[in-house]
Amino acid sequence: MEIRSATNQPGMFYLIWNDSGVEGGPRFTKIETVDGKPSQDAILMNGMQHVETLHIQRNSVSPFFEAAADAGVPVHAEAIGTKAGVAA
Repeated sequence: MEIRSATNQPGMFYLIWNDSGVEGGPRFTKIETVDGKPSQDAILMNGMQHVETLHIQRNSVSPFFEAAADAGVPVHAEAIGTKAGVAA
């Protein structure tokens, strides 16, 4: 798996599971975890919309978040109890 910046959509990234050289699939703007630190559960977000949740194998957590950092992907603490960035 590889994390790539979307060349035609600045500020977005996508995951490549089997590199075909073609950009496709859902785009994301950030990763959220419970506390903003690398975790086995990563929520892929597009703005404030939860798009997908990944459960990462323990031995792959560091490489995944290192790849995210290398691609310039922001990692934030999960916005629990908020709606559109406003406290509930």
